Amino acid sequence: QTIFIEVEKLKKHLQDKLNQINAKDDEIRKMKDDIQTFVQIVQAKEGQLLEKDNEIKKLQRSTQQKLLKIRADFELMQRDFMDKEKQIIQYEKVVKLLEEKNESLASDYQKLSQMQHINNKDERKENSQSGNVASSSSNFNIKFSGLIQLLKKMVGHSDIVRSIDFFSLDETLLLCSASQDKTVRVWDVDTGRQLKVFKGHRNEVLCAKFSICHYNYGPSVICSASMDKTIRFWDFKTDKQLQVLHGHTDGIFSLQFSPFTGGRYLCSGSRDKTIRLWDVDTYKSLYVLSGHVDTVSCVAFSPRLSNNANANANGNGNNNGDAIIGGSGYTLCSGSRDNTVRLWDIETAKELIVFKGHENWVNEVKYSQKEAMGNIIYSVSHDKTIRLWDIRSKTESAVLKGHTNSVFCVEYLPFGADRTECRDEHVICSGARDNTVRFWDVRNNKQLVEIKGYDNDQGIFCLQFWPLKGITKDSGKPDGFFGNYLCYGSLNGHIRLLG
Repeated sequence: QTIFIEVEKLKKHLQDKLNQINAKDDEIRKMKDDIQTFVQIVQAKEGQLLEKDNEIKKLQRSTQQKLLKIRADFELMQRDFMDKEKQIIQYEKVVKLLEEKNESLASDYQKLSQMQHINNKDERKENSQSGNVASSSSNFNIKFSGLIQLLKKMVGHSDIVRSIDFFSLDETLLLCSASQDKTVRVWDVDTGRQLKVFKGHRNEVLCAKFSICHYNYGPSVICSASMDKTIRFWDFKTDKQLQVLHGHTDGIFSLQFSPFTGGRYLCSGSRDKTIRLWDVDTYKSLYVLSGHVDTVSCVAFSPRLSNNANANANGNGNNNGDAIIGGSGYTLCSGSRDNTVRLWDIETAKELIVFKGHENWVNEVKYSQKEAMGNIIYSVSHDKTIRLWDIRSKTESAVLKGHTNSVFCVEYLPFGADRTECRDEHVICSGARDNTVRFWDVRNNKQLVEIKGYDNDQGIFCLQFWPLKGITKDSGKPDGFFGNYLCYGSLNGHIRLLG
């Protein structure tokens, strides 16, 4: 019985062991399945990694090819740049050589023309002075064309010279200039040397004038206007800024001192579409003229007009002398980017006449100088024309055409040696973007002479005349522009003095 019990226990023990073995077999089979699955996953990942590796290698090859191409292109650009640099250097040498040859040719031409001037001297004396327009124009051409030479070149500005003005101080002829390089400069005309540079403006300087009013009271003062909305007064002996005028709400394009009361009154035209009249003694704004609908680009005071002319301008035809514009006999004219020229009564600040005819911006206005023609306003424009306006009839009296680009400035030709008498009141002068200065006879509206600026001037923006030293009307010497310097400011920043 005992043996039987032990056998049963042994069987049971063996059965448990067999069950454990079977369970282990199941676990081993399951592990095998898991390992097989893991192997499959690893193989799939290896395939993906191989594909990624192939893509990376392909991208590396493409990138290397692009880098090689960029390097080749860069080297080609370097070679091209070096070639261009060499061409520029060669071009500058050629330009310099051509300029030297041009100056030499100009000198030779001057000598030949002076010989022609001497040979034709007797003939000119015999020419009729009866006022025949064609004869007068012919004499003008003969006298004028051969006596032009570059006397001085003033270099310092780095942008357009917008304005120039002459002034004689202590027997020294000075010139002030305003430029878009934000500076006002003062020059010794005899030497061409720059004396002063004023850098107080924060934006382009569009106009500069010597202040007659301040000179009458002692200091030597320049007045300048800028796109920074200010008018500034500078003492060029002490290098100090005397005063800043505020009032305009936008850039200021033009300044003009009054020809009466010793230049006490100053007129300014602005991009804020207004004109302001200032008292220079007090630095106060007296009143504002409104009427233009765009930038007021230029202003000018009139010379004293005749009573009859003023009566006609006021629409009053009587000759009793009571109807004088502005009371004192002075008016103001203005030109604008609204394409109009306007006439104003200084005393009442009222608009009197609006002249319409220009097809683009009006760049400068000027009253005729002589008493006989004091009722004419000249204006120049981006529309390439010079126009004459008759105050008496309130109409456009002439259109002068010839310039091939915007006309920026107009001036009389020229003053006499005393700067009070015009030797030919029928001649005016204009400067333009086409890089020419042209002279016109306003009796027949014909062009008399064309002077071409230097190639690198890029255009004539402003000009002015001043009497030559020691030259009189009957001196028998070559007298330049009828005894005057012609000075002009160009778009490339150079100032040239011709005589």
